[in-house]
Amino acid sequence: MKGIVNMANVQEQGSYVLPPEGVYEVEIVEVVDKTSFNGDPLISIKLMITEGEYQNKAWIWDNILIPSSNSSAAKILGRTKHFLHCIGEPYEGQEVEWDSNNWIYKPCRIRIAHEAPNEYHKRAKVVISEYILNEEQQSPEEGPF
Repeated sequence: MKGIVNMANVQEQGSYVLPPEGVYEVEIVEVVDKTSFNGDPLISIKLMITEGEYQNKAWIWDNILIPSSNSSAAKILGRTKHFLHCIGEPYEGQEVEWDSNNWIYKPCRIRIAHEAPNEYHKRAKVVISEYILNEEQQSPEEGPF
């Protein structure tokens, strides 16, 4: 790939913002459709923090895997179902139809944690440890946790 980019008025930086662990309001600002090694749909999403000190200064990438029920990765379907619920998309039923294009600009609440440096990355990395339902999305029997 080749191209030309305008770097005028762009401040060089060698690091990224690492927000503290905690709960944040975010919005999905980018969706990249991929396929996992097993051939399952894998959607990379970029979430921008929308409130507080880190508003529009920090973002987090996450991967949403949507395996078929007979895939070796089917055990992750519970996380996928919860993610869809948290962003207000259909998530219940025998066949749930989804469209990652509908996820753009969807707000949600997340809890982030830090993954320590390891063989895959040199610095601490922000990871999403939990997608959190807001009160309007919860049924009375679900409660906050």
